Amino acid sequence: MIDRRKLHATLCRRKLRYFIEAAWPIVEPAKPFVPNWHIDVVCEVLERVTAGEITRLIVNIPPGCMKSLIISVMWPAWMWISQPHLRFLTAAFIDTNTIRDLMRVRDIVQSEWFQLNFSQVQFRDDQNQKTKLGTSESGWRIATSVGGGGMGEHPDYTIVDDPLNPKMAVSDTQREEANDWFDGTMASRGLSRDVRQVVVMQRLHERDLSGHLLKEKTGWTHLCLPMEYDPKVASAHDRRTVPGELLWPGLFPEASVNQIKENLGSYNAAGQLQQQPVPRGGAIIKRDWFQLYRELPAGVGQYLQSWDMSFKDTKTADFVAGGTWCRKGSNHYLLHLIHERMDITATLKAVRIMSGLYPEADLKLVEDKANGPAVVAMLKNELVGMMPVTPEGSKESRLHAVAPMIEAGNVWVPDPSVIPNTRWVEKYLDELSTFPRAPNDDMVDMTTQALLRYRTNRLGLTPAQIIGDASANETGLPAQF
Repeated sequence: MIDRRKLHATLCRRKLRYFIEAAWPIVEPAKPFVPNWHIDVVCEVLERVTAGEITRLIVNIPPGCMKSLIISVMWPAWMWISQPHLRFLTAAFIDTNTIRDLMRVRDIVQSEWFQLNFSQVQFRDDQNQKTKLGTSESGWRIATSVGGGGMGEHPDYTIVDDPLNPKMAVSDTQREEANDWFDGTMASRGLSRDVRQVVVMQRLHERDLSGHLLKEKTGWTHLCLPMEYDPKVASAHDRRTVPGELLWPGLFPEASVNQIKENLGSYNAAGQLQQQPVPRGGAIIKRDWFQLYRELPAGVGQYLQSWDMSFKDTKTADFVAGGTWCRKGSNHYLLHLIHERMDITATLKAVRIMSGLYPEADLKLVEDKANGPAVVAMLKNELVGMMPVTPEGSKESRLHAVAPMIEAGNVWVPDPSVIPNTRWVEKYLDELSTFPRAPNDDMVDMTTQALLRYRTNRLGLTPAQIIGDASANETGLPAQF
């Protein structure tokens, strides 16, 4: 006769997916378990981590799709069944989240169901705490926060679950602190034990921890499952084939997803739901608003240069962005772009080269920040028209102020398929259409500086008036227009 309890326990021991469904009533007694293919996929990938086939894993899944419950709660409890000596160091942007999940692990392990089937896992009385659980086999699970304690321990597994507060993700300081903490502290834990690292989060910014690791580090396996299927975003683990197909229609049907998108707004929905921090097509500026020219029309004039300088030429410093523009009627043309990390000597050389290529550009606008004042001081007696410009308002408000010009089709860039030496156009369009979630904003500043100058001349208003009026009405034009 088949012993169903032993068969059930064997299945739960062998497969994480069985264990999750069986343990579900312990952590969510009021909610029925809703199965879905993505749960199976996450379990399969985590089992490969357990087996040592994957040692560094990034998981990007929308909120509400069981990412924390599976990875931070069920998975460690499941591994303790066969390996109660394992040690887990877990962290989130706030320690209350990791403490919550630690309590859930404790609830599972101490439950009657778990002890009946897997009684070999016991907690030590002196390590049954809110921030640390210790097993009788010297295993443990520590709950901490990004930048918090527990960093003197050496785990077998590190789990970083939502390292950024979504409300703070736009802060350069918050993002860089999280990334630096991971690189300098979390990533070094357990090196002598061949630690396996897992980062699970919803995407919040191009430079969040996922973006940092995927772009600047190697060896990471990426599991990415957007709410609506997008083959350009989803990883190969995704089982969907139809663009737009929902991730979990049993729990998040179309009406619910549309409501969530409306509540989040396009910026946040793109990151948190689609795992693509910038809405496809553009954020403030849409990519297809820009016009491509194959040759300049006759009669262009009012040439100018626009420059955004950096402080230094380190790998992490901002770029120097310099562009030459001209205009005919209401249309504005970007002719040439320099975009590199440069020290002040290289920057001076770049300004001289552009001035030689376009002597018609008598006016040279230089943002009065970083190396800008020094460049103006050193070149003002050599080159005509060196003019420092103090930017008015925020970067976002300046871009919003010129957005109507771009949307109306009055801003043109070279067609790289026709005009040689214009491979920079793609990077330029990428930055303009992804700001403020773009990794850099130098070309944005260069562009708004030039276009605001043109608008100032045409309307007889100051940049501050234009920027202020742009935020007061939908068109971006001054109210009297």
